[in-house]
Amino acid sequence: MLNSEPVGAVISGYIVDNHLSTHPIENVVIPKFNREDKTHRRLAELSEEAHCFAESGNPKDVAKIEKAIQQGSECALVVHEAEEPQ
Repeated sequence: MLNSEPVGAVISGYIVDNHLSTHPIENVVIPKFNREDKTHRRLAELSEEAHCFAESGNPKDVAKIEKAIQQGSECALVVHEAEEPQ
């Protein structure tokens, strides 16, 4: 989740004059892994697949899985944000 595009967008907003603030992660809510959550389980499976493809030197399949991970992480972050109490 930390290297997903939504988190990267938030962190890039903390870059000033080529210096990264030391506290951007304090402002990003990343849900804890929940094995009951279908999206969380799928992200974990995709991560394992990506590691296997990377070890076997298969960059095309790694790229496809990374795209699926990005889409899944966006979904997980948006759903979590919607569930946060106001």
